[in-house]
Amino acid sequence: GVILYELLTDSPPFSRESLRAAGYEEMRRIIREVDPEKPSQRLTTQSAETSTLAGKRDSDLRRVMLKLQSELDWVVMKAIEKDRQRRYDSVDAFADDILCYLSDQPVRACPPSLLYRCTKYYRKNRIGVLATAAVLLCLVAGFTSTAVQWVRAERLAESEAALRKTAESLAETESRARELSDARLYVSQIRRADTEWEAGNYRIAKRTLAETRADHRGWEHQLLRSRFSADSLAVGEGHEGPILSLSFGKAGKQIITGGADGTIRYWDADSLLQTERIEAHSAPVNALVLTPDGKTIVSAGEDQKVKFWDFASGDAQRELDHTSQVNALAISPDGKHIAYGGSDGDIQLWNLTTQELGKRYQPKFGSILTLAFSPDGDHFASGTDRNVLDFWNVDYPLSSLGSAAYALRTALGAPDGLLDRYTGHNMQVTGVQFSPYEFLEEDWGPIALSAGDDGMINGWAYQDGQQFLYYSGHTKPIRDLQISPDEISFASAGADGTVRLWRYDEGVEAAQFRGHLSEVNCVGFSPDGKRLASGGEDGRLILWGTNHKSIRSGWYFDEPDQFFDFEDLGDYPLLSVTSPDGKQILNVGFGSLAVLEIAIQQDNKVDLRSNDFAHATWRPDGEQIVVSFRDGSVDYIDASSLDVVKSDDTGMSLDTHFQDKQGNIFLVSGQMVALWDADTQTTIRKWTAGAPISNVWSNGESLAYVTDSGEIEIFDFSSDTRLASFRTDSSPQNWISISEDSKKVAVVNQQGRLKIWDITSGELKQDLDLSEPVLSSASIDLDANRLLTGNENGFVRLWDLYTGEYLLALPAWENIGARVYAVDVSEDQTKIVCVSESTEVYIWDLSADTPTERSSTTR
Repeated sequence: GVILYELLTDSPPFSRESLRAAGYEEMRRIIREVDPEKPSQRLTTQSAETSTLAGKRDSDLRRVMLKLQSELDWVVMKAIEKDRQRRYDSVDAFADDILCYLSDQPVRACPPSLLYRCTKYYRKNRIGVLATAAVLLCLVAGFTSTAVQWVRAERLAESEAALRKTAESLAETESRARELSDARLYVSQIRRADTEWEAGNYRIAKRTLAETRADHRGWEHQLLRSRFSADSLAVGEGHEGPILSLSFGKAGKQIITGGADGTIRYWDADSLLQTERIEAHSAPVNALVLTPDGKTIVSAGEDQKVKFWDFASGDAQRELDHTSQVNALAISPDGKHIAYGGSDGDIQLWNLTTQELGKRYQPKFGSILTLAFSPDGDHFASGTDRNVLDFWNVDYPLSSLGSAAYALRTALGAPDGLLDRYTGHNMQVTGVQFSPYEFLEEDWGPIALSAGDDGMINGWAYQDGQQFLYYSGHTKPIRDLQISPDEISFASAGADGTVRLWRYDEGVEAAQFRGHLSEVNCVGFSPDGKRLASGGEDGRLILWGTNHKSIRSGWYFDEPDQFFDFEDLGDYPLLSVTSPDGKQILNVGFGSLAVLEIAIQQDNKVDLRSNDFAHATWRPDGEQIVVSFRDGSVDYIDASSLDVVKSDDTGMSLDTHFQDKQGNIFLVSGQMVALWDADTQTTIRKWTAGAPISNVWSNGESLAYVTDSGEIEIFDFSSDTRLASFRTDSSPQNWISISEDSKKVAVVNQQGRLKIWDITSGELKQDLDLSEPVLSSASIDLDANRLLTGNENGFVRLWDLYTGEYLLALPAWENIGARVYAVDVSEDQTKIVCVSESTEVYIWDLSADTPTERSSTTR
């Protein structure tokens, strides 16, 4: 093999120079371990020798290189292989392989395998290979570990993301469930406050209302808060028990009260701060009065005494004994006499002029519970626990005022001084007053009012014994009755926890005050009649304003604060809309328009150009009213003078129109909505639906309409871009609204089906069946999350849009069958207005403040 190598390359496998330069041992190592270059490689590295060899063989360098490459290289290298096992078995095998090469046949020699080369390299470079392998192994292990950890981290991240998504979904579901639960709790609290108030459990009602979450409160909370504190000016507390009697001082600056604790207390009539205290009786003070000159207090107690006190100093002046507990006191208008009566059934007069006892009256028909003098001072009346009302003559003998029938009974042994006896109450008589009001249309003469435990107030013409007035409203016994200095109204205190104000001229309950936590025992008017004080079993003294809002009595506490009858608007008003400032109400009927000034309860009326009006709205500044007519004309009316400022001819028949807060006017005609320019009297843009349009709404940026067939379209009307399309149930009447941020749209139809969509995502957020009788009107406020509806049966209801449950029912009028034509909430959220087919407009005030609670102090 070495000889063949040298023949082919003209040099030995190892150069002589390298072997001579190495030592003996190195020479042995090289021969034993180092592989020589292949012949073709040797020729490449020794270019000079290669050229010489090519010359000797009469050939060029390239041809010599080609001959040596490949198989000839393999034959030579196999022949000189270090490993004996890899060499040719014999010289013959070597020669045969050379012959195979020369005859272009396959040779047995082949390049060493990769495994062989690697093994040989390893043996030769054991330390380096092991070091390199160790490093590579560490790198591979590190990479593998990193890869495994990365894969694991990715899987954990994916798993964590899935878990997070699930958790977020569960959290969102839980949040919605919690929000729904909170909303339902709020609804139940509002309903309970309503129910407890009606049941007379005022403390529970107020506490329940106060416990509601502030972020859930809406119109209904304002309404209940208004009702719970209606016209209450101040509240004072100090008596250690019930207040049984009270009276204003002559100047109206102080109030004096008598309590079950036996004390008489003075209160500032503005703040209801306690200023004085008199330890008056050893038992409850059942009655007290102030002399007409305002200088003396007279009190009566269960300790069987009548006492006189100096009003200014509180010093005792005189004391009278009676044979039983004294229940009632009365003083004549001229200040000459005081009458007092008690459980023994006797009535005693005391002459304030002579300071002597006067005549004694002995009806002997039950305990005396109430006394009152007539305006002329010649007569007085008494009520007993045996249901009788007696009228007495101050002077003996009898005057001619008694009826002929009773004159006969007097001759047969009736008590001295008795004029007449009436039994109009079926329970004990607890209050009586003489009225100065003259019923001019009837010749009834002097009249008196009586109240009883039957909850009735009766009016009597006591000269002839005729009963002609009946007032009902209290659901429990009446405890006190007082006449107002204005001579046209009177007040009653009831065990039902209410103080009620009545008017002779209207013949109805004018106002109802609730604030006591239990029975109300006594009432009294200020000298100017502008304030009313009441004391109750709860020990509270409450001051009310009598500049009341005229209301009507009904079945529920949340009655309308104001009521107006617009019979002059034709058959009935069809529309009622509050002005932007909430101070006026626009009412439109067939052929007429009226603007009501709420504060002064006066209206200004004008005839319209046609009975066939379409709609009417306020301009945003409240200075003009826009009225559209079905013939296509639009009138702009000055809100003060009600003069027509200008008229537009739109050139289309109109069904209605809508005006947003920015003043944009949208005209509706059949299947078309048109944005109308009032300045140029031209149409700016039109939208056409696939069916007649039922209702439109705009928030100043977006326009939405709903058709009879249930098609809903929302547009950005400035760019005329369609934002969304939805579909609801078909209905001949629908009401639609968009939130201020244009993210939600809501539609409720005549059958009470309410749907709310997310405009951006198109998701149906709510689909509720209100289970309400046929709706005749509705007002939706998505930002307040409230729905106000009126139905064919005459009920106005307030709904929570989140739960779909109603919060309050507001029955407006006694004629339950009267259809509600329109409902509206004022822009300032202070009033709810509705109009019925019975020509009546009702207003609920949402703006009343809570009264100031006063703690007691003693001077």
